[in-house]
Amino acid sequence: MDTETRFPRIMARLKRYGIQSSYALPLTTVHRRLGGLGLGSTQPDAYPEEEIRFLTLVADQVALAIDDALNFEAAQLAHAELQRNHDRLELLLDATSSIVANLELRDLLRVITVTLRRVMHCDAVGVALPDVASHQLRLDALDFPAGKGFLQEEMLLPMEGSASGKVFQTGEPLALSGPAWFNSAIYMVRSLRSKTSSPKRSCIWKMQSAVSCTLRTSWGTAPSSAVCSSRWRL
Repeated sequence: MDTETRFPRIMARLKRYGIQSSYALPLTTVHRRLGGLGLGSTQPDAYPEEEIRFLTLVADQVALAIDDALNFEAAQLAHAELQRNHDRLELLLDATSSIVANLELRDLLRVITVTLRRVMHCDAVGVALPDVASHQLRLDALDFPAGKGFLQEEMLLPMEGSASGKVFQTGEPLALSGPAWFNSAIYMVRSLRSKTSSPKRSCIWKMQSAVSCTLRTSWGTAPSSAVCSSRWRL
């Protein structure tokens, strides 16, 4: 330790705590490099050659255990991804069944919003369609159980100053989270706030993330827009 000059900062820290011997081994497998294993002792010359050979075997076993754990974690993530894909496939099947079973547009949109909220695990899903008379977007379907009437179907959303209006005009999806959400135009639009309750009690203040997407047809037009909001990241 006293003659080591390559790592002055770590050596100074080890000496401060009375460490007089240290040894570092790589944690590697035939597949990848995983990290390092470090040991320290308050005794000088604590790691003779035979100890080092033994520690090398230990490090190999530790590396294999870590590799197995990482592989297991990767397998779990892959399984979770497959489950998400399965859930989304169910969503598509449910939506397709709804399209076949529901000729009424409002009923179809309500089934879609309920199904989307369940599969995406978010707090609110709404679908807004253009209102020709007002030149705004009308919230034709909404699934927001915790909304307490804050957002309501038939509510008009302005083309300017709302996420739905922006994606309808640009044809591009819009995701907002954290400061971007709180500073967004849709968060500040008065028509989206309850006039009878204080802002601190308003449900919109509990939302942390929002995403709005254009709904396109095979002809490339954008006849409608959907909004999905959640308390946390989407």
